[in-house]
Amino acid sequence: MKLRPATSADAPAFARLATITYAPWTAIIGIAAAPAVAPYDRMLAYGSRWEGSQWEGWVLPGEGDQLLATILFCITPTSFELWSIAVAPASKAKASGLGRQLMLFAERRARERGYREITLFTNIKMVTNRAWYARLGYEETGRKFFDSRSAVTMMKRLDGTRTPPMTLQAFAARRAAYRKLHETGCFVQPNPWDIGTARWLRAKGFPALATTSAGFAWTRGISDQDIPLELMLAHIAEIVEAVPDIPVNADFENGYSHDLSGLAQNVKLCVATGVAGLSIEDATGDASNPLYDFETALERFKMARKAVDETGADVMLTARAEAFLHGHPKPQEEACRRISAFADAGADVLYVPGLKTAAEMSAVIAAAKGKPVNILLYTDLGFTQQDIEKLGGRRISIGSALAKAAWSGFMEAAEQIASQGSFSRLPKNFPGSKLDGFFNADKSER
Repeated sequence: MKLRPATSADAPAFARLATITYAPWTAIIGIAAAPAVAPYDRMLAYGSRWEGSQWEGWVLPGEGDQLLATILFCITPTSFELWSIAVAPASKAKASGLGRQLMLFAERRARERGYREITLFTNIKMVTNRAWYARLGYEETGRKFFDSRSAVTMMKRLDGTRTPPMTLQAFAARRAAYRKLHETGCFVQPNPWDIGTARWLRAKGFPALATTSAGFAWTRGISDQDIPLELMLAHIAEIVEAVPDIPVNADFENGYSHDLSGLAQNVKLCVATGVAGLSIEDATGDASNPLYDFETALERFKMARKAVDETGADVMLTARAEAFLHGHPKPQEEACRRISAFADAGADVLYVPGLKTAAEMSAVIAAAKGKPVNILLYTDLGFTQQDIEKLGGRRISIGSALAKAAWSGFMEAAEQIASQGSFSRLPKNFPGSKLDGFFNADKSER
């Protein structure tokens, strides 16, 4: 790898490669990543000094005026920050581990200039990038908000010492509170699908929230279970960030991988978002074969359990048995068999969606062997929170019910306008002034 210092003449190619490299993240984070729109002409000009910092760029030349890789540092008297790194997506150099070589080069440059640590930042929704930096020894140190972007700041000490990761420090209280909620009584854990609904539910005093894969999928114009892993991780991170003072549980479906190694890796990525809990289900996502067989489902749960434990984070793992939702001939018998096995394998919480009667709920609670059970009340089944507590349920979730309620009002009004030319449904709407008033007041608590 033969890097050379960047000059102002490299700015167009520098910017072009950054745009290409970071383009796939735009759909994930909802805005172009900062390096994709940076003013490289100013950063690499004026003797490489701009806005009080020294900017030092390096490039790996390709053919003609093309660049295979770029790296940019922002240097002040007290800090050495890796500001951007870009590798040509289709280059053979990328396959040869060029990204890792560039990271090692960054550490070497920091040492050469007398710094004992190197810092960087990345968007909070770029979860796989955060995990890659963590594998290279970077630790999260805080959060910052700039130019409509929420960023995670990270740091690596170059003398080999370590500080407690920010992820463990920042989320420990929420995770402890979440575990305590499951010890006695029964609490309701509603499911927001964006920042606004999360903030509203927080204001209503709910002690914990959970994501809804279906509710989020509909905001993206796709069906449930069609959300790709990166987009779901970004969404989970966004909800966690939206309510920093209460715990969040992730609806993580089947872990977004059929193979065990992929499942373990994805579970660790989910933990890295800052969740206090996550659920793994035994559904395959394949309508022709909707459930993993018993042994496979148990093996997969054990792998998820091992992955959570290896993170060192006190994240509660919920095991879901989906027999009632997928046409199993004996759903109660099979669900209870699996719940019992999952409990023995270390599940913190057990969950069987689709239960409708007190008898079914009681059977699942008994099969859980004293461990907390989540009851899904996706509609009015005739039970109150107090009823579920009397049965022995510890937690109530409502899945996509609130998202469906929002869609129901929208669809009813739109259908009436489209088919009848009538607007009589609109007066039932919640006044926009009240929503504006709520969010204006809510700003002070963020």
